[in-house]
Amino acid sequence: MAITGIVGLKSLIYERAKWVSPARRSYEWPGPLAWSECSFCPKDDEGHIIIRQSCTCGLYATLWDDEFRDYMMEDAIGFLVEAIGHIIQPHAAHTWAHTHGFTSSGLLIVAAVNLTRTKSTHGRWVQDGGNVIRDLNKHYYLLKKAEHDFNIPIINYDEARIIMQTMWTTHNLPWPTDIPRI
Repeated sequence: MAITGIVGLKSLIYERAKWVSPARRSYEWPGPLAWSECSFCPKDDEGHIIIRQSCTCGLYATLWDDEFRDYMMEDAIGFLVEAIGHIIQPHAAHTWAHTHGFTSSGLLIVAAVNLTRTKSTHGRWVQDGGNVIRDLNKHYYLLKKAEHDFNIPIINYDEARIIMQTMWTTHNLPWPTDIPRI
């Protein structure tokens, strides 16, 4: 797992034999690397969008537990994702870092995040810290499916937080003061 850019958390749902975004289920995740599309923003030489600061297009990732858990429905799996791209000009970029995470024209899935390792379990059920109670057998099956489909490792949540914090500070981005450092 050679990560060079900033990373954040994203959730995907596996339904009808496809990985999809819980926020926009019509968006099928094509593989470990996905690119956003927009009919309003300009494109670079490779055809990838350059996100205008005023546009809402792009693929999103968060640093915040509560935002992450908002999308963690019963069948969702958490992922550590890396932003692909860089700042092009003052008001347009491939990636915008902000206080809650980032928006990028491209995302690379680098790991599946196992949330159950740090949460309490009751038999084959686990509560993930929010209101969602998961069937552990199904959760582990989906983690293994993600590992196979995207050719990625499975890491626990604390490892993901350490990697996120390290990469943000490596790129001289301020770690949000409301998120405790690990």
